[in-house]
Amino acid sequence: MIRFVKRAFCLLRRTLVIALLSEAVALVGLAESVSIGVPDFPKDLEYLDSRHPLALIARSAVLAPMIEVSPAGTTSLRLRLAAQMVTSADHRTLSLLVQREAHFQNGRSVSAEDIAYALGRCREKGRLPGVVEISVRTPPSTARASLLTPVQSWVDLRGMADAAQVKTLLAALAQCPIFEKKSAQLFGVDFGHGTNLVGSGPFRLREYRSGREVVLSRVSSGVLDREGAAQITLRAFSDARQGVTALRVGTLDALFTKDPLAVEKSRGDATLVVRECGEYQMIIRRGFTLTCADPLDLSDLRYVF
Repeated sequence: MIRFVKRAFCLLRRTLVIALLSEAVALVGLAESVSIGVPDFPKDLEYLDSRHPLALIARSAVLAPMIEVSPAGTTSLRLRLAAQMVTSADHRTLSLLVQREAHFQNGRSVSAEDIAYALGRCREKGRLPGVVEISVRTPPSTARASLLTPVQSWVDLRGMADAAQVKTLLAALAQCPIFEKKSAQLFGVDFGHGTNLVGSGPFRLREYRSGREVVLSRVSSGVLDREGAAQITLRAFSDARQGVTALRVGTLDALFTKDPLAVEKSRGDATLVVRECGEYQMIIRRGFTLTCADPLDLSDLRYVF
């Protein structure tokens, strides 16, 4: 009888633990909108190259790289837009194949030509060390392949000297966002400004209020789509201390600033956490998940207590 009671008590305790965990997960998943404070931004802010926090967040949300590298180093990486990645035996060529299901926010498929165009821009800016040539290569098709599955083209990056240089290149690729070639050519010098940014990331630029606010809305992009916040609102603060007040009352989830007074004010608040993020300080509400990196991982913004 005593043994039976003990077993019943253990079963009841496990049931209660599972119920509590399920409830906690449900509560974490309730946050659908995130608000992030940034310093004032100029009217001509350019997303692709600027170090301003708004530009970092916008390109991280709207654009996707070929691969992602963990903050710990280049030994741990994950394919993003790339379906396959192959290095030649002499380490002089790195070949990339785009995921067949990848699409831009406007519905167009991501092509090898888009990849080569965007990577070419990174190379011109000196951001792809060792790469001297980028080209698109289409393997010979067979009758069976052409009937059942269209032949996909590869993007070849040539010029690396050894395995060490390939490893360095992988880290650089993670910071080289891919955008649509046609849109970039259509917008010309206006591409990368306002709402003129077309990528394959989980968000699109929905609203741009010059110097005040930018709204990012989640979109479905096939294989790259993930669960997370439905909307990210970026609010400009000319006085960072007002941003700290917004954090305290809960109308803001994170704040990027260089203001030492705002940082000092935040360090003495048990509800806030201060972290370094490049040349800025990132102040977040305790429990909010946002890790500084370039690009930022905005796929899983939530609170964990």
